[in-house]
Amino acid sequence: MSKTIAIACLQQGKAHLVNEDNFYLAGRYAAPGELISARKTCTGTAGLQFFAVGDGMGGKGLGDESVRLALHVLGQHARKQPAAGRFDFSGFAQKYISDANRAVCAHLSNSHEIVAGTTISLLAIDNDTAYTASLGNSRIYLYREGKLHRLTRDHLAPLPEIQKLSRQLGVPGDLILTEDDNLTRTVLARGDILLLATDGLTSRLSDDQIASLLARPAAFVQQIDNMFQLVSRQEGEDDLALVAIKILDPDFVAGVQDYDAAGSRL
Repeated sequence: MSKTIAIACLQQGKAHLVNEDNFYLAGRYAAPGELISARKTCTGTAGLQFFAVGDGMGGKGLGDESVRLALHVLGQHARKQPAAGRFDFSGFAQKYISDANRAVCAHLSNSHEIVAGTTISLLAIDNDTAYTASLGNSRIYLYREGKLHRLTRDHLAPLPEIQKLSRQLGVPGDLILTEDDNLTRTVLARGDILLLATDGLTSRLSDDQIASLLARPAAFVQQIDNMFQLVSRQEGEDDLALVAIKILDPDFVAGVQDYDAAGSRL
C-alpha cells in the first residue's frame, strides 16, 4: 500500500459562463454547484488509488458535461477493481478510455457542428508504482529531489494561429491507446510529488516556475495552495483544475526501499 496526501483545486475562468474543467479525487468529482471554485484534500492508504483531471470544450452543457461523464465512468471502473492481485493498468486504461469515449460521444450526438469533448489525464497509484495515461494537453508531472519531470506529452496539431487537440474524448470510433498516449510507469519514492493540471495552470506557469514553487520551504498543502493562489490572482481567461499528490511512503507496511530514477515506459 502507498500512503499519500492529496489536494485538488478548481476555479472557473473569467471568459467562461461555466467551468469546463474538473478533477477526480478520492472517488469524487466536482458537482455543478462547486464549479466556480472548489478545494478538497484527502489522505490515502489504499493499495490502488486513482486521480484525474479533464478540460472540457464546447460550452455549457457540452464541455462541462463531457468531463463529468468521463470522470463518472472512471469512478465506475475504479470501484470494480479488486482490492488485491495484479493490476493490469494497460488493460484498465484501454477499457476505461473506450467506455468513456463512447459515453461522451453519445452525449454529444446532437452537436455535430460544435467542436466538443474533453481531455483526460489519468494517474493510478498501485502500491509503489504510478501509472499514467493521457489524451489532450492536460499534463502530469513528477517532482523528485528538486527536479520536475513531465510524464505526458501534449496532443496538439499546430495550425495557423491556433493549436488544435489531436487526441481527446468525444471522437466517434474506437480509441486504441498506444505508447504515444502517455502510457508511463514510474516506481515511486518517498517525497515524490505528482501533479495533474489542465492548461489553465500550465499556460500561465512554465515548468521552471512550477518547479520553483514546489522547491520553496513550506508544507506540501501550503505549496499547492500558494501555486493555486498565484495563478488565481492573475484572473486568467481559462478554467483551471489541478490535483497534487505527495507520496508519504510508497510501501508503508513493508517499509521504505531505495529506488532508481523514474519514468520508464510500459
